[in-house]
Amino acid sequence: HLRMVAGSSAFGAKFKNDVRLLIDGSIAGMCYRTGKPSLDDDAPSDPHFQHLREDRHSYSSLICAPIMLEQGHCLGVLSIDAREKGAFTQEDVEIVEAYAEMASMIMTAYLLSLSSVEPFRESLKEVAATGVSTRSKRQRTEKPS
Repeated sequence: HLRMVAGSSAFGAKFKNDVRLLIDGSIAGMCYRTGKPSLDDDAPSDPHFQHLREDRHSYSSLICAPIMLEQGHCLGVLSIDAREKGAFTQEDVEIVEAYAEMASMIMTAYLLSLSSVEPFRESLKEVAATGVSTRSKRQRTEKPS
């Protein structure tokens, strides 16, 4: 499932943690699977459209853009909707893709920071416990492969 983490208008904050879209049965899921953006001028008539309770959607046009990590893994989907049919252009798709790419860069930087912070935390724990860090000593004595 894809889980909604932010929203406005038809999918406002009150639905944020309640909306789950099927990966194999929704337009956003198709974007997630293929890693390709989509523009749908009449989303409710699309066979991939996941019909939710009537009070939860009132849009016709939909743009979906994947949020890709560098390794080619799709982290999520950025989607923009509008009530009117045919509300978006190809230029709008490119703008949404740019925002999805920015989100990807932010998430990639965040994930990289997590991997570089853990060794630093371990060194701090070691210094706190013993007063000495062996990390720098190990780095000086290890020979490159």
